[in-house]
Amino acid sequence: MATTNAISFRRLGRSLQPVIRTAADLAAAVELDEVHWVSTAAPIEGLHVDDVLLRWIDTDGNGRIMCWEMRDAVAWLLDVLTDRAGIDQRSTAIRLADINTRTPAGQTIRAAAQKMLRRRGAGDDDFLTLDQIRQIKQQVQASSVSEAGVVLPEAAEQPEIRQFLTDIIIAVDGVPHPSDREGVDQETLGRFMAESTAHLAWLEQGRPPADGKTNDIFPLGDQTAAAYEIVQALRRKLDQYFAQCHAVALDAELAGRMGWTAAELDTLDLDDLAAIDKLLTDAPIARAQATLELAYDSPINPHNEAALEQFRRQVAEPIVGKSATLSAKQWAQIKRFFTAHEAWSAAKATT
Repeated sequence: MATTNAISFRRLGRSLQPVIRTAADLAAAVELDEVHWVSTAAPIEGLHVDDVLLRWIDTDGNGRIMCWEMRDAVAWLLDVLTDRAGIDQRSTAIRLADINTRTPAGQTIRAAAQKMLRRRGAGDDDFLTLDQIRQIKQQVQASSVSEAGVVLPEAAEQPEIRQFLTDIIIAVDGVPHPSDREGVDQETLGRFMAESTAHLAWLEQGRPPADGKTNDIFPLGDQTAAAYEIVQALRRKLDQYFAQCHAVALDAELAGRMGWTAAELDTLDLDDLAAIDKLLTDAPIARAQATLELAYDSPINPHNEAALEQFRRQVAEPIVGKSATLSAKQWAQIKRFFTAHEAWSAAKATT
């Protein structure tokens, strides 16, 4: 916002202060180098200025007016006006003809001003005062149904409808209402109805069959969900174990490169319970075997021992039968067994 206007100064106490009487003075003053400013920041609470104006200038909301915020505010003001005489006159009114519609902000202001004038029954040649604008704003904020069709929950007389609107806002987020609260518009209602319908269909699809029967989604009947949770709890550990088994089957020497390094063991404090617990948590479920099998009675990581026993009784035995071991093929079979249930469960995130 470069300017060539001369700046007049007057002495106040021991300092010279710029004289600001016109829009041109205002534009020139904010172009002064910051070293000539009395302060480059001022707390809002200490300023005797319209509080609404201060909040608009304080764009970062830190409670302080910074010099760059003043520059931006002045630049914005001069940018949206074609006739700046109102600034010189310290007017609190604005005419449509004074608004610069060549800028996006000016177009928005003019459109809003036209709505307000129509609301007052005035024409485009009339003007709006600040008091009139704030009065209209209060009226709009007080209405529970905005002109844009945004409905606040309290607009409903029936408690059930009021709660329904509240639930919509909680479920899919509302849209801004002039009162700075959230409401529901037609698009929000439509989105809620579509998503809730899809969710109900998902719930119905996932209803376990009665009388101990099974289907693709519930291959173990009403025991499927619990069994699937057990599989998920051990999935990473068992995937890791059988991947290491395949590596050892290919090259037995790779077994010596699995597990903790000498450097890791050297830094391990065996008196630190938390360190030992983390070590076991991160460790494989068992030592990899070239046979591509996991023997249930082999040394098992204590962190996974109980979970593996639960897996054997509630998952492996019902699906692949009783056995002293779990093979890589059986593990792959078990994962395929839950394919439909897994797909149904994953669909919850999108419904």
